Amino acid sequence: MRSYVKCIGAIDTSGNCHSIELTEGLNVITGRSSTGKSAIIEIFDYCTGNSENTVPDGIITDNVELYFIVFEANNNGLVLARKQEEKSTYAFLKVDAQFPPIDELTIDYFSKDYFLTLAAFKEQLGHFWG
Repeated sequence: MRSYVKCIGAIDTSGNCHSIELTEGLNVITGRSSTGKSAIIEIFDYCTGNSENTVPDGIITDNVELYFIVFEANNNGLVLARKQEEKSTYAFLKVDAQFPPIDELTIDYFSKDYFLTLAAFKEQLGHFWG
């Protein structure tokens, strides 16, 4: 299965979407010190099932409602998300061929119907990746 991370992002408490779009292959993220580059790894880790939210405290954690990742896999979007909580026990997982454009993504997309317990989330994620 060919797949790649299409984007990593967050929706803030005002409902605005902030994301970094990536392309298939090598992507290099650069920027000044203390601008959130390291937080990208922690957001990825948290959205893929880490039981602890290790996103560094500060501007990001103070202003974000939800973190998300979109994978492109088998002509589908696999959308994973977690709410900004110190210890969330639920995660969002949705396979979506009709994923909306990132700049049109809103908090309403992340329906409670797709939030699973962490155990069920990890099991479903394992089935998706085979």
